Amino acid sequence: MLLAGTDSFPLNPPQGCDLAGFVVRTQPSLGVHDPVLGNTLVLSDGQVRVALVVLDLLGLEPLYTALLRDRLRREAGLAHTLIACTHTHSAPASERLVGCGEQDPEWMVDLQSSVLDSVLRASAELRPVALESGTGETHIGFNRRSLGHEFGEAPDPSAGTDPLLPAARLSLEGGRPLCTLLQASCHPVSLGHENRLVSADYPGFTRRALAQDADTYGLPIFVQGCCGDINPRVSPRCFEESERVGEELAADVRRVTLSPSPEKPALHVTEQPLKLGFREGQGNYKTTLLAVGVGDVGFVTLPGEPFHGLAARIRKDSPFRTTFVCGYANGTVGYLPTAEAYAEGGYEVNDAHRYYGYAGAVSEGGDDLLVRTATSLLRACA
Repeated sequence: MLLAGTDSFPLNPPQGCDLAGFVVRTQPSLGVHDPVLGNTLVLSDGQVRVALVVLDLLGLEPLYTALLRDRLRREAGLAHTLIACTHTHSAPASERLVGCGEQDPEWMVDLQSSVLDSVLRASAELRPVALESGTGETHIGFNRRSLGHEFGEAPDPSAGTDPLLPAARLSLEGGRPLCTLLQASCHPVSLGHENRLVSADYPGFTRRALAQDADTYGLPIFVQGCCGDINPRVSPRCFEESERVGEELAADVRRVTLSPSPEKPALHVTEQPLKLGFREGQGNYKTTLLAVGVGDVGFVTLPGEPFHGLAARIRKDSPFRTTFVCGYANGTVGYLPTAEAYAEGGYEVNDAHRYYGYAGAVSEGGDDLLVRTATSLLRACA
């Protein structure tokens, strides 16, 4: 029997906190436009238990995430947790990025306690659920590299993007929805560096739109995909456009056809440490990939800003009908380009690692290693 519990909690950004995501942004923040949240789902089959926590943050450092996951292991009894970020560029600074705002140390400590409390609340509410899933399409993004600039209109809405929209709904006995997981691959940068108000960006507006139909979707949980080279189709960048994109994505979610999973879906979890070498200099990125299989739905983490091509390759060999390839999950090590991107160069390949404080970008071949490891973990969970 599959059991599930959920929780949602405010991240409570400190007044006047620095925002993350843009080097050229003038600090500090001037207030809160819309709430930034954490959303938690705990799954159990009576033997295996795993938590999925999604935070409206740019990202979290690998060491911070490792310490948080260890705390959840010790204090919540969870051997495995998936901690992902939506990657909004209008959230309190949560990583040590050069020139991108300073963290509030007390708030970072409080954040760990908030996540722990949320996981404990969700674990205390475990109830039998049924699972449905399906995959639709969304065209809210465009490939910013293929156009040679960051914002604009692509001639083909799906050119160089990941248009797939996985969705999964968990419902309580009697059919009342508990939560709906949804995923799109698109940078939450519908608000630019001029914005100095805290915001969840378009994922927050998507959740708000779906929450208005709680009898259909329950708690909406947005999970970011592989959006390292994909930005939203907005002009200009502003709250009106952010809301428009969020509501467009919500409309796309409503069009997804969900099909039932097996009556008693099995739950499997596995993870594997991984080292990704630097392209320049000595050393490597140390990270961990995690996969979850529940019925015919699979989740697998990638530890940074993956290009959309990685998701396509992983899904191609995934044994699951519906596969969530989760970027910005269990620690963020920077951009994860495809092989083609190295030859093309550009910001993500040549410059971005400096802001993360690394000696170089992930070395060529890193994409193949990530894809092989991710697909192997998914197969182990099938």
